Amino acid sequence: MPDDEDVPRRVSGRRSMSSDGFDVVELTTRRGPAWFADLAEGDVTAKVLASSDRAGIGVQMVELQGPTSRHEVVVKRYRSRPATLRMNRPRLGEPDDPSVKPECEFAALVELHRALGSAGLGCAAVRPIDFVDDHRAIVMERFAGTDARRLMRRANERGSEVAAAGGAALAFAHRVLERPERQRLATSEEIDEAFGTFCDHLAPSVPERLIERTRRWWRSAVPGAPPVLAACHADSAPRNLLVDTDMNAAWIDGLFRWRAPVYQDIAVFVTSVQVRSRLTFGGLRRGSRDRRAQAFIDGYRRHGELQAEWLPPFEALVLLDRLASLVDHGGSARRRLVKRAVEAELATLVGGRA
Repeated sequence: MPDDEDVPRRVSGRRSMSSDGFDVVELTTRRGPAWFADLAEGDVTAKVLASSDRAGIGVQMVELQGPTSRHEVVVKRYRSRPATLRMNRPRLGEPDDPSVKPECEFAALVELHRALGSAGLGCAAVRPIDFVDDHRAIVMERFAGTDARRLMRRANERGSEVAAAGGAALAFAHRVLERPERQRLATSEEIDEAFGTFCDHLAPSVPERLIERTRRWWRSAVPGAPPVLAACHADSAPRNLLVDTDMNAAWIDGLFRWRAPVYQDIAVFVTSVQVRSRLTFGGLRRGSRDRRAQAFIDGYRRHGELQAEWLPPFEALVLLDRLASLVDHGGSARRRLVKRAVEAELATLVGGRA
């Protein structure tokens, strides 16, 4: 784990009640008190304000009350993923090893927070406090922001500002994080192979004309020049972007473990907004973008290098990846509705109807 004196590491105190069997006081360990020094001088009580448990990850928001101060922290604990979530389908790169996911996320938080001094206006990062090996848990400061999915419910000017702040914060993360362990989809050949795998997998479940049209479009869509690579978030959807009232944006739930084309992260956000726009407002004109999606791209461009010709192929890959997930997870009414919206977005991208 990172060994940096500037990173606060410990909250000290006595045991407090917890709704699901673990609490912040028991989980916080190691190293002398730093950031919460005033809390460590006396007894600390912890109160669970909110908790959730989804897909093998338990999250608690906890209020720490000491003799003279009060703080709110978030405890994120990784558990084993249910077997039903391990689907045998193609993915954009190999699935991350669950045994190292919490360590990777904590390391990325430390590195992002350390680099904030070089960030542009509007970039923020969640402040890490501790990583607890025994419980595979991350303890971090609560970032006083709202997830972008809620803030962008309407395609108005504020929604565009939120998206632009998110694009700038993503470019900042791509610029400062280094993860040289492994690369994925780093060449045109690897990207082309991934595309073919998705099309083959989806052929029985997606309209044949859409798959064939997408294959024909792909032949002329992939640029010859290699894509720009960076340490990628891999799940940069609006739900994982927090924005505060001053339009400071911080990304959460990012491993940044793989070195991959930056366009995958950009395309995840853009396609999420485009599909949501279809579900909420109906269809978009062919070739047009939701203004929030365009604002995100513009925000990224102000702070990061971007080869525009690589974005449409990765939008197609992300849409195919989402279709594969929807097909493999069953056919509820909601999933069928989203599947039709994703198919319509893919058809618009490649020039035609679903």
